[in-house]
Amino acid sequence: MESNITKQRNKTPPQTPKEHRMQQFPGSFLISSGKELHHTFNSGMHIADLQTAKTMKNLIQEGRHLQDSPVENKAISDEINKIKDLLTQVADDELRTLTQPLSLQITNKNVSLNTSQEMSEKQWLEQHDKPGNYLVLNGNNDETYVSFIAQRVKNCAHLKIITSGFGGHGTTDRHTISTNQTEADRFKDILMSNGVAEEKILVDPWSTNSGQNAINVAGILNDQIQAEDKVTIIIAGTPAAVFRQTYTYAKQLDIAVDSYQIESFPFSEKGAYITIPDKLAILREFSTTLHYLMNTDYLPADAQLYPDSFFDSAVDTIQTMAKGLKKKDTEVVEKYKSVIDAMESISAEMISRLKNNNHTMEDKNNIRIVDQFFRGLFNPLEMTFTRGSV
Repeated sequence: MESNITKQRNKTPPQTPKEHRMQQFPGSFLISSGKELHHTFNSGMHIADLQTAKTMKNLIQEGRHLQDSPVENKAISDEINKIKDLLTQVADDELRTLTQPLSLQITNKNVSLNTSQEMSEKQWLEQHDKPGNYLVLNGNNDETYVSFIAQRVKNCAHLKIITSGFGGHGTTDRHTISTNQTEADRFKDILMSNGVAEEKILVDPWSTNSGQNAINVAGILNDQIQAEDKVTIIIAGTPAAVFRQTYTYAKQLDIAVDSYQIESFPFSEKGAYITIPDKLAILREFSTTLHYLMNTDYLPADAQLYPDSFFDSAVDTIQTMAKGLKKKDTEVVEKYKSVIDAMESISAEMISRLKNNNHTMEDKNNIRIVDQFFRGLFNPLEMTFTRGSV
């Protein structure tokens, strides 16, 4: 006769590859053993490991919930519908600024901005397919972009690719990421299905945020490189986010060479990013990058390291958004009065203060308000839209 324990085991769903990755993670032992206070080992890292393991567990639960009860593709909210024409107008062609080629020199942890030039894809591949060059694919929901990159680098003889990410947002059109595989493992599969050789792919399946991406990618790189190697790390995430992520790595990556370069992957599929969520993602990146620069230590603090074109576009998009909101009906103007006031303060004069490191608390607060506005519109869409139907 079958025991209750056997019956319970038979009811337990088989472990997914993503759950298996979680079980491999050191912090998962702390959850299963209950030894949450064992922070005297590993230089105190167990507490951080524990928090990461809990995040992994929550992400898996969210993914299972999405799989069991899929969120219907919701119509754009009334709030966004009232301003979607303005969002489209303001964001038009601004992806070009966020995907401009960036090259940062890191020497003894000091960051400087190199002069970059536009190249064709062929020229770029010829220059970057060298030993010591690594392309980092940060976790994201844009599988089309992973395939886009794979098609361009599949014939490279020397360039290696690092995929990094456990799994963040679980959008309704990305079940394979949110419930079944880590982003890093899923990306590896996509790369290989597009012709990239397996031996050229290195995998970090445990990062749950941008800071961990940098830490875990550094661990992989330090296993690959020698102190005398000439190293270039190319950052790719989504086209809208690659600008900010390149600077994040410049600030947070810690590898065992004294001098190396960090560059952005400067190509994206033209005409692919045209939905309202895409437009919001573009606008949010301007405000978020400014917010991080002014209010956090996530990015290099010296504003002189950022190209003028970024600041020009940031000011122009935010100011144009403010002017457009003021032309809307009374209900919209009244609702966003404090946001409009904050937007109008994001000016060339504020950027000048930022570059001279004498920006004010009011400057910091105003960009925080602007960033919260764009995030408030964009973040809910990540869980409820599919690229093909919005």
